[in-house]
Parts: sequence; C-alpha cells; structure tokens
Amino acid sequence: MTLFRVVDRAVMGALLRNYKRMDLAVCYCPIIPGDCWIVQKRGEDAGGSDPQSVGECPDERQFMFESGVSP
Repeated sequence: MTLFRVVDRAVMGALLRNYKRMDLAVCYCPIIPGDCWIVQKRGEDAGGSDPQSVGECPDERQFMFESGVSP
C-alpha cells in the first residue's frame, strides 16, 4: 500500500537533502475493533522498526504538514 507519493522533483530533492532531520510516524487501526499499531522512523535511524501495539492512534494534527488535504 502506498502511504504517500511525492511527484514534484523540487520537493523530492528537499526531502532527500533533509531526511535526517525528519521524523515519520504512521498509526493505523483495523476496520474490525482491536488494537491499533504505530510505526515510527526518526531522522538518521536507517534500521527497520517493528509496529508497536497501541490502544488508539494519538491526535497529532498540530504536527501535520499542511498539504491542503484534510486529515
């Protein structure tokens, strides 16, 4: 599944130059009630990260990139 796609070359260049300064967290929940899962990637951490079980996804809207698309 594609989480997001960057097609603008300038944006892609900026992401590649600055990835060590970025954090990415993805939280997802099943359609059928149950545990949610969160995966986090921090800056220079090049290794894999196993999903961690959480009761619900945190509300992180204040930290979201303003893309013009509603969360």
